[in-house]
This record gives sequence, C-alpha cells and structure tokens, in this order.
Amino acid sequence: CEISEETLQTLDLSTAENGNKGDEIKCSERVYDNYNWSNWYNSSNTASISNTAPTIDNPQTDTWSFTIANTAPTTPTTLTLTDPIKISETLTATASGSIDADSDDITYYVNDTVVSINSGTGLINDTITTESETGSYSINVICGDSYDNTSQTFVYTIKDGTAPITKLIVPIDNYWNDSATSVDVNFTCNATDGYNLKNISLYITDSSNVSFSFNSSKDITGTYNWSNWTLSLSVGNYTWNCLTYDEYDNSDWADDNRSLMMNYTVADAPP
Repeated sequence: CEISEETLQTLDLSTAENGNKGDEIKCSERVYDNYNWSNWYNSSNTASISNTAPTIDNPQTDTWSFTIANTAPTTPTTLTLTDPIKISETLTATASGSIDADSDDITYYVNDTVVSINSGTGLINDTITTESETGSYSINVICGDSYDNTSQTFVYTIKDGTAPITKLIVPIDNYWNDSATSVDVNFTCNATDGYNLKNISLYITDSSNVSFSFNSSKDITGTYNWSNWTLSLSVGNYTWNCLTYDEYDNSDWADDNRSLMMNYTVADAPP
C-alpha cells in the first residue's frame, strides 16, 4: 500500500539561534516508516531573512538646524592722535591693528559726525573751523566685518585757541592822590572770552616803580566777568596791569600798563 502525509512546519525567526538578518535558509527533509529513515531530500528553493528599515515616529520634529558662527574682528591695537587741538588746526588720528580671524574685510566707522574716518584704512580727520566746536567729544571707533562689530572709544578735545580780552577799568591812567601818606586804592579789571574764562590777576610794581610782579588772582568763569582789589598804597609811583587766562590757558594782558602817583606832602606848620 501507499501512505502519504503532509506536515506543516514553522521556523520561528524570533529565536536568536534560528537565524539572523541576511541569512539564507534552505530546507531539507527525510521520512521515517517506523523502521528506517530515508535519505535527505534537499529543496531547490531558498529563502533569505531580510531586514526591515527603521521608521521615524515624528518626522516633522527630526529636522536639524546648524549655524556657522562668525568671529568678530579685534578692537584696534593702535589709536593715536594729537590732542587737544585748536581752532584752524587739523586732527590726524589713526585706528589700526584690527584683525579678523575669518579673513573678512574690516570696515572702520565712527558714531559721531564731528570727525570723518576712512572706512578702509582707519585714518581719522577733522579740521576745526569755528569756536562753537570747542569742547570734548567721546568718539567711538567701530570695526565691522559685515556680521559683528567691536569698538574702542577715545576722547577728542577741541581746544579754544582764541585768547581772552582784558581791559583795565579803574584807576584811570596817571591817577594822582595826595590826601594821605597811605591811601586805599581800588583796582578793577574785566575780561571777555569766546568760550570760558578761568582767572584774572593783578600785577603791580613797588612804590619805587620797579619789581613789576604778581599781586593777587581771582577765579572767574563765563564769557564775561570782572574782579577788583583794594590795595593800601604808600607815597610813591606805581605801574599796574591785569592778566587773564581762559579755560584752555590762553592768556591776555590789557593793551597798556597804567601809572598812578601817591604824592602826599606834609604841610609846613604855621608860624
């Protein structure tokens, strides 16, 4: 008789020893009739254990952004200028030595319209034309590479170059007094300046009209001011004048010295 039977077999690939991804599976079989085994029969068909690609659960959140950072140029290592300068003089200063690690082109500029700067060389220029420009300015020199900036500040002082004007008020020239052996005399001077006054001083000789020297000084401010002194003068001849300084130490004497005479004479006793 002839006996036939089909048997369905399952290979569990979740078990590690049954195979790995990339393995090729080939089936072989033999039969048993309770007495003997037959020879092996090898199937001509094969199967491969393939890999399943991973998936991204939330693809919209798995986007990466990258930023390539820029290195800012260094601040100028040299910033030289002649300071202060006066009216009609020209400022020449140079900001240099800035280095850019990324080899970007460096541009120089300033935060103020008082001065101008060459954007490529850092050369700073300014020509003072009017008294109204007198003062101190904080100038910020900026170095940029189109992405980032660095800066360095310097103080630029424009000095008043015009001397004040000094005038003698009293006593009048050739003042004369013979009322006593010692007389209190008032000396008054005034001064004007285009920017700001600092002090005014009285100079006078001794009674022998020699040793013209400093006597006293008073602090003053503003564009117009005056001062006076009272001196007790004995008999003799004197020469005097006033000297004024402004805030930037420009100075001026009055145009001409003045003279005065103290000429007291003791009257003869009556007979």
